[in-house]
Amino acid sequence: MGLTPTTEFVHRGDGHLAYQLFGDGPARVLEINAYATHREQLWQFPLALVGQERLGRMARVVQYDWRGYGMSDALPGRDYPIEELAADALAVFDAAGFEQAVLWGDAAGGAVAIWLAVHSPQRVTGLVLDNASASVRAHPGYEVGFGEAELSERRALFETMWGTGATLDLIASGSATDDRVRSDWARYERIAATPGSILTMFDIVTSLDVRDLLSAVAVPTLVLHSATNILIPVAQGRYLAERIPDARYLEVDQDTTREWDSAGFGGEVSEFLTGSRAHAHVERSLLVVLFTDIAESTDHAAAVGDTAWRGTLDRFRRLVRLILDRYSAREVNTRGDDFFAVASSPSLAIAIARDIRSEAPSIGVQVRTGIHLGEVEHQGEDFTGLTVHIGARIAALAKPGEILITKTVRDSLAGSDIRSTSCGIHRLRGVPDEWTVFAVEP
Repeated sequence: MGLTPTTEFVHRGDGHLAYQLFGDGPARVLEINAYATHREQLWQFPLALVGQERLGRMARVVQYDWRGYGMSDALPGRDYPIEELAADALAVFDAAGFEQAVLWGDAAGGAVAIWLAVHSPQRVTGLVLDNASASVRAHPGYEVGFGEAELSERRALFETMWGTGATLDLIASGSATDDRVRSDWARYERIAATPGSILTMFDIVTSLDVRDLLSAVAVPTLVLHSATNILIPVAQGRYLAERIPDARYLEVDQDTTREWDSAGFGGEVSEFLTGSRAHAHVERSLLVVLFTDIAESTDHAAAVGDTAWRGTLDRFRRLVRLILDRYSAREVNTRGDDFFAVASSPSLAIAIARDIRSEAPSIGVQVRTGIHLGEVEHQGEDFTGLTVHIGARIAALAKPGEILITKTVRDSLAGSDIRSTSCGIHRLRGVPDEWTVFAVEP
């Protein structure tokens, strides 16, 4: 999506839970994610956003950080039973203004979703159990769980390796060999949870056991599982599907971070949530994305003060919108001093960027701009997809006064009089592969 959803807080008990609302689809979904999360930071990972962006076409979605994770308050103690986890989920449910919703449970979040479906059936219209488990721990007659020795090994891994990106090996082995992705994920781990809080939550989630509730689930259920998932093995997903009455089951070969790329995945989810596969259809078009903002805006705002800065922002927005209208380009969204726009051709986008650069000093600022060409996905009035995120990352590399373009844009300009200089090969945060970047010459 163009912008990260606004984070809000709901108070429950002796703490606050951070949550976000996004999407404009017809269904209502409450996500219960047991993975360590930091909701704002997660939107910085394009590979992780594909599912969120597509889910937003199907539903109005509320998601939150569990107690002990991200922006939510710390756990009040090491003993936090499933009833408390469920009460947290209901507090977010109410804060979102939902009367009823489908519960989407990931990992141990699936156990909480199942508990709520049985104990609060009037609020739950369905379950999506995505790489979920009724019990991580093995029990007599439940050999698909982990034994004590395996759990001890895993706990030691979290204790000694948390913050190094090691969990990629468990949930997305296909990306684990990419050093940049691993480095970005390591930082995300450190932001999402401390070593102490992740161990506390490890002990809590490995104590959950809702096997005896499965036969009592009376709402439509869709079980999704990645065959490559090491953290929650596929056998645990199959166990759920076999024991929940009339559950639908879909197993994919892709890593958990790429499930939405699997054939039929989006269609199954869309049909389950909305009754139609139409919302899984992704309208795509080839467009040029342009991101521009005021360079060194924080320093500038501090130097002139809040009142003068608001005036500068107003003048900057009027200037950019005037130039976009001049070239019949489209503003997608803006926040603060950031602009995201789309144009019909690379040369047009560069003309826009040059005009913004040349006219911005008249209001006392300099700008930086990034431009990329590729297929974008349409989501109402917004545009999403990897192309959008690459454009934003290119803009973030620019220095004051620079217009940076990708090699894709540069190659499309063959035969034009637009000249550019190589700025080398870069790894973009949260984006796979290496990208050659060029600066447009004056």
